[in-house]
Amino acid sequence: PDSGVPPCQAAVRRDSSEAPAAVETIDIAAVMRAHGLRGDLLVKVFNPESNLLFELDRVQLHPAKGDCSERQIQHAQVHGDNVILRLSGVQGRDAAEGLKGSLLKVPRASLPELGDDEFYFVDLEGLEVRDMQGTRLGRVDRVIDYPTVNCLEFRHAERIWELPMLERYLERVDLEGGFVVVVHLDELEDM
Repeated sequence: PDSGVPPCQAAVRRDSSEAPAAVETIDIAAVMRAHGLRGDLLVKVFNPESNLLFELDRVQLHPAKGDCSERQIQHAQVHGDNVILRLSGVQGRDAAEGLKGSLLKVPRASLPELGDDEFYFVDLEGLEVRDMQGTRLGRVDRVIDYPTVNCLEFRHAERIWELPMLERYLERVDLEGGFVVVVHLDELEDM
């Protein structure tokens, strides 16, 4: 049956053992819980500096269970470190509570253009990790956003590394070449 809510395209997923591939949709926020009785959602925005939710007309809603759908943004307002969002088709608190854990995504084309030497974290996932000699150490599994520092997570020498994304440890990011160069791993051995 037609719910009147348009479906959306699924994101391109890739295994971290594969070479990087273009990601068609980008995760920008997650639904934390319902807010109020009308069906508003309290969402955690993955990039707190971004105003994208306030500039867009529509987002893709990817619930933990069920099909993805495109929703119109009817209202967005800052609420502390989070955003209160009203989406089309979400009527009442029960409907909103059922969306807890859902991801909000946007087409990559919706993201602002980047300057030279800038990149989105999602573009680092799957890149090969190399040392200064060019030796392959692994692939970036994900970027972890800690309160004090962002880290590249990768597997090397039978352990998981969390490399701070600081000049001291991240020598180079080459998106075209599909790799990052890391240094001073010995300083992180005992961490």
